[in-house]
Amino acid sequence: MSDAEYRGALVIVCWHHGKLSGIAKALGAPPGTYPDPWRDDVFDLIVDLDFRRGMPPSVSQIIEPF
Repeated sequence: MSDAEYRGALVIVCWHHGKLSGIAKALGAPPGTYPDPWRDDVFDLIVDLDFRRGMPPSVSQIIEPF
């Protein structure tokens, strides 16, 4: 988050669903805005953390189909 190389860049993180809740928490997403725990049968969800508006990030859940 502090590396100037990524300031203003779009960064996409894809990870094992068992770790995504921890990543969202570490990035400052408010509790309740992302699945915690992430259920094993959820494969159609994108959690969008938007840092353009400052900290904490705004969080949107996008469910497939888009």
